Amino acid sequence: MRLAKLPPLLRWLDGCPDPKQRGLAELFSKALGVRYDTIDPSATGKAEGREQWLLNTQVALLLGDKDTSLSRYTSWERKPVSTIAKNIIWRHEAGRYALIQEPLYPLGEQLPDYYGCDPHKIRSKRLNYLRSEAWKRFSETDMFFVKQSDFLHIVPTVPHLRNVKLSICYCELPEQESALNNWSTPGKWKQDPDALSYGGFAPRSKHYINGELVGEDRPTPYRMSKTPFPEPRVPRRGGLIAVQPDEPDYAQICADQGLTHLLSDQQKQTVLNGAHLTPRSMASNEPLDFSGDNLSPSTESPGTRQPNGIKSGKESLVNGVDSGDHQHTN
Repeated sequence: MRLAKLPPLLRWLDGCPDPKQRGLAELFSKALGVRYDTIDPSATGKAEGREQWLLNTQVALLLGDKDTSLSRYTSWERKPVSTIAKNIIWRHEAGRYALIQEPLYPLGEQLPDYYGCDPHKIRSKRLNYLRSEAWKRFSETDMFFVKQSDFLHIVPTVPHLRNVKLSICYCELPEQESALNNWSTPGKWKQDPDALSYGGFAPRSKHYINGELVGEDRPTPYRMSKTPFPEPRVPRRGGLIAVQPDEPDYAQICADQGLTHLLSDQQKQTVLNGAHLTPRSMASNEPLDFSGDNLSPSTESPGTRQPNGIKSGKESLVNGVDSGDHQHTN
């Protein structure tokens, strides 16, 4: 009965024969570090208020400890997890506690008929159902926060956590439940002594190995470019308006502006021959069809009939009459 009330991830932990493994710890190596003065507002303005606290279940997963109450660590201070906190944590870690993240599929498959099929082929309706059922259990589970510093202090003594990189992501809790509707946070980091060093952005993740800080994600510095970003060159009319491939003079403008690499072989040859391109020929790489009657006179081959039905010779036509018989008048 007790197990049935736990979210899937904690059911798996309870039944795992050997959870104290490096490979399993690496699956849970990313955690949320909740700022303490958003857990206890009375700590606002104090140094301790800027400390980060971890969820007890997160710590138990990393330690491979089935006792999620962490009863062995009697000296650790504890703070209860509010409904607001559970909602915020769930937004970040629903996939983990519901075992619907792909790296956690092997764990979910250890629960009898949890997915109902190959988890890689599971349908979205089933995923939503699993997420919904997991939330019901997660929201009803008794949880508490412990100090991040207390946990990091014992990490070097835990064999399977040695040299495992732990990443703790900064998190603030809203003061009122109404703020859950718009994802707003108090932004208390803005009042911290080192707030300016984050360039106007909230703190991100800090990384630890063997309990020691080894790095922190910060905004990447930038430098103003003196030149525009490179962009694919296209033919432009008047230097501004891009000419589209289906426009009649596209090929000629490409040639004039040194952009013949944008043309097909047929288009290049036609431009070299000084022929006029039709929209049809420019929209396709197919060779021109000289047997039709929709071609302009400049693309006509010898022997092609004009729309008036008169067959042209090797000389050009003037008003449909062979130029050889045309008499000039003064």
